[in-house]
Amino acid sequence: MFGALPLTRQQLARGYATAAQTGTKVPLVLFGIDGRYATALFQAAAAKKSLDTVETALSKVEGEFKKNPRLQELAASPLLTKPAKQELIKTFGKQDEITRNFFELLAENNRLAEIQNIIKSYKELMNAHRGIMTIKALDGKALNQVKSNLTKNGLIKDYKDINVINKVNPSILGGMVVEFGDYTIDMSAASKLAKLDKLLSVEGVIEYGSTIKVPDMHTRKRMMNEMVDAFLCLPGGYGTLEELLEMTTWSQLSIHKKPIVAVNTDGFYIPLQELIKNSVECK
Repeated sequence: MFGALPLTRQQLARGYATAAQTGTKVPLVLFGIDGRYATALFQAAAAKKSLDTVETALSKVEGEFKKNPRLQELAASPLLTKPAKQELIKTFGKQDEITRNFFELLAENNRLAEIQNIIKSYKELMNAHRGIMTIKALDGKALNQVKSNLTKNGLIKDYKDINVINKVNPSILGGMVVEFGDYTIDMSAASKLAKLDKLLSVEGVIEYGSTIKVPDMHTRKRMMNEMVDAFLCLPGGYGTLEELLEMTTWSQLSIHKKPIVAVNTDGFYIPLQELIKNSVECK
């Protein structure tokens, strides 16, 4: 009798890439590491008609993390060996094939620390799939008003219901930020101060602009998109290239329609142009 051979990272990744190419429509565009992994899992589950099965399995794992905080510490540990990762996955209990393979992929890619965020993102996708719009509002006093206004104005006409989440974020300095689908309505004090700084910079009062601290990269890019009239990209490293490509992707998705300029100093961006050209030709 022969035992099942473990899948390699390439085989697992290829399986999720194949699922993504089947044309499964994702109900919501999510960003960040957790968003990308959750989207890949959603597409794989949809291709196998196992969306609810995977959601149930993930909910059980989420429950295990809540019962035992030590699991998150282990999942986030960079010292965890490959056998230890396999043992950690076993503690999640019995899973369906798609979920089990997905956890194997996370272990191979050293992304087990993202499990809880990925689960939240997957549930957000499932809510959108069921026609439930998730709204994150950072001021509990105005939740009912926000829900009422969005419904009356037809901004969420494609959804059957609204799931409002109240989340406190001290960095906005007051006011509120409402996120729904791919849209953000920023009525925070931090945003207003940033716009004031921009106006003052234009008038020359602040010679070099201002520094705004943000909690994460997604917030940084969202604010950057809201505050500028165009994107000017100088030669830079990984972060610069990542922001250039993400802003280009946002333009392709019609999230913004602003000009994007890459300053091609000494032919710096010629290799990137060739890479994109090659991608289009190979499509």
